[in-house]
Amino acid sequence: MKKSNINDYVQLAATIGIAVGLVLVGFQIRQSNTIAFQETVSSNWATHVETQLAQFDSDVPDAIAKSMTNPDELTLAELIKINAWLTAVMSTWQGEYDTVALGGVGQASNIANQVAADAWYLFGNEITRNWYRENTYWLAEEIVQAIDKQLSTTPLGSDLEYYKRIQPDIR
Repeated sequence: MKKSNINDYVQLAATIGIAVGLVLVGFQIRQSNTIAFQETVSSNWATHVETQLAQFDSDVPDAIAKSMTNPDELTLAELIKINAWLTAVMSTWQGEYDTVALGGVGQASNIANQVAADAWYLFGNEITRNWYRENTYWLAEEIVQAIDKQLSTTPLGSDLEYYKRIQPDIR
């Protein structure tokens, strides 16, 4: 074997090694960008949720209960608390969805289905369902479709009926 043939093989091996190294570096950069993006999306949604949570206090369960039993007696302050609570809950779900969908890790449809599974509770009465109808514009289309499918078979009052099954003499 000639010395020039050996040099050609060494150069070919070195070129292949460099190409493989560049592919690996590119993959690592892409992975780092995906992780950084997911952290940014998650942080942005967490900040939004914290802002919403700051708008209400421990009276939220009372307001939600009243929305189930005596919605006509809700005060504006109670409606604002329910609005803030639902916005915080749905912002959390939307943030999870965005992190998965936009970050390229996992299946966003799983998040949409998890949200839909809670729709009977979150939007089981007229007040909360009206909130949902007014706020679909900022939710991912896949989440809206999953919730709409669930709500099409969920009668109004499903949230109160759930609590009545737990505690039959509830008012």
